[in-house]
Amino acid sequence: MPNPSGSNQWGWKDYPPDNKLREALLECVRLKYTRKDKIKHLKRKFNLSIGFFLTSETKLQELEDQLEIPTVQKPQLPKEVLRKTATDFIKKDVTQGTSLHALKSMLQDEHILIACDELHLLMKDIASEGFDLRCLGAKMLLILHIPLLSLGPYQEVSADGHEKLNSQALQMGDISIPIYAYWDKWSGFIIKLVAVPDSQSAAPLGHLYLDLIVECGGVPLQLTTDKGPEGGIQCLLAPDVDPEVFATAMAIMSAHNTIIESLWQWLQVKMGHTLKEIILQGKSSHIFQPQQQYPFLMHYVYKHMPSGHVPANAIQHPEEYDSNALNCLIRVPEDIQQQTRHLIEEEVGPRETFSCWFSDDFKAIAEVAYTSVSQPPTTLDNAWDVFQTMSDAIRDMLDYVHSQSPTQHGDEYQVDTIHMLGGPLRFWR
Repeated sequence: MPNPSGSNQWGWKDYPPDNKLREALLECVRLKYTRKDKIKHLKRKFNLSIGFFLTSETKLQELEDQLEIPTVQKPQLPKEVLRKTATDFIKKDVTQGTSLHALKSMLQDEHILIACDELHLLMKDIASEGFDLRCLGAKMLLILHIPLLSLGPYQEVSADGHEKLNSQALQMGDISIPIYAYWDKWSGFIIKLVAVPDSQSAAPLGHLYLDLIVECGGVPLQLTTDKGPEGGIQCLLAPDVDPEVFATAMAIMSAHNTIIESLWQWLQVKMGHTLKEIILQGKSSHIFQPQQQYPFLMHYVYKHMPSGHVPANAIQHPEEYDSNALNCLIRVPEDIQQQTRHLIEEEVGPRETFSCWFSDDFKAIAEVAYTSVSQPPTTLDNAWDVFQTMSDAIRDMLDYVHSQSPTQHGDEYQVDTIHMLGGPLRFWR
């Protein structure tokens, strides 16, 4: 326990409750903070100054020990657990494109801290060929390095869609997972990265941009898109920006939007290949057959995966990285945000219409099936297993419906039920 009195030779201190203090220190772990950064974070979050000059880092170490905060020296987990977790992460990377430092960073996001030397040996033991694939000269997509000039966070935000997981790329019938992202030029922070049912039409992208405005509390000084519909909203909410000084809504071709294009290249190299390979396993293993399966069920299963993000320190506290950096976010009052949403809804319809992957009817049936199989936790590793189990459960539900006499339900009820499942009628008859 931290000193409950809050008093020592350096004066009285108001420590937050242990759970709040531990949560803040774990956030520092995920953000990869140095000791000095952790001390600044506690001061900023709780107005808490620990220790005095050289003793502050000693006091921080005491707090981390007392609250069981993982460090490389004291990971707070048995060695077997650390090795197993790291091994699972390495085996998940089916394309072996993840570098040592990228893997270490992903483990740290889960509060798993392993020394680089130990992780390197583990990677050599499990997937040694990956080092050859990632070495200089190997044939692979290279990350573009572009000199970026910007005044500060939200001076320019780039937006674009990623189609590498759409129906044409996957060739799995109606299965499509378009991705859309907003990236801050100054900090390199991915402000929003989401899978959406439609990443090309004006209506869903208009609602999506307003979602971003609500989350950030405003609009950037400049928004750069591939002639997307967000430009009209941007101009509406930033009317005082002089277009002669800043083009508040810049429309250019995707190929020339180098900021967001470099993000897609990174995503494709570091994550996209693995994700696409796992999705395609459903087809190659004959678990999913476009003409003989429920096309909505795959979306339902993948929506049940856990998600989350770590806030970027650079975009939250730019002054720590550049004393001259300016926060260029143009604040938009909540009532204006609501009025804008109302205008969009009047023109194209409510947000929910464009954010749904499946109908309410299918969701009701899928929820029953998911409950009937004990609601298994879904991860990228077991998604197709969950899909197969739920598919069997829905098949049993259909068999039961078909076994009823017409006087109880009738043919019309059966047809409606089958269409709710998104399955071809000829297959289920």
